[in-house]
Amino acid sequence: MMIHDNVLVAHGLMHYLRSSKNGPNKGCAIKLDKSKAYDWVEWSFLEKVMIRMDFSRVWVKKIMNCVSTVRNKEKCNMNLTDIIIPEKGLRQGDPISPYLYLFCMDVFSRMLLKAQEDNNIKGIRASKYGPRTNHLFFADDALLFARNQRREVKAFKRILVNFTRMSGQSINLDKSMVY
Repeated sequence: MMIHDNVLVAHGLMHYLRSSKNGPNKGCAIKLDKSKAYDWVEWSFLEKVMIRMDFSRVWVKKIMNCVSTVRNKEKCNMNLTDIIIPEKGLRQGDPISPYLYLFCMDVFSRMLLKAQEDNNIKGIRASKYGPRTNHLFFADDALLFARNQRREVKAFKRILVNFTRMSGQSINLDKSMVY
């Protein structure tokens, strides 16, 4: 799905949620902003994801070598600091970083789809026979769609907690919201 398709789907679902005949009792949209999304990707998680995606171990080793051999120096008051060796994260501006980040987000997507398949969450749909949607991604943001049921909200929370624990990602609560 192209990003502009996600915009159209999001618009349709938000219209559904605002509709007076559906009312606020049908569901909610949760906009999640990932806090410093690229900076907190756990390298071990990324490596496991690529191996589970059945990439060649030689290729995974080369990619992980590119990711993990970063060395930085900071300039402070016209002086360079000692070498800083990061232990996680992806380099912003590196052409491969968005693709590696998508591998991580694919795990989150699969967790949400599995929960829907297992009937732990249902998501919402804009029409009686339309497909149910429980999430849409936009770069490093996510839009989750939940029905207004305690068990469904708890299932979303459980998935979020598990994903943040595994991946190193965290949610920026100041930039996130529920509609």
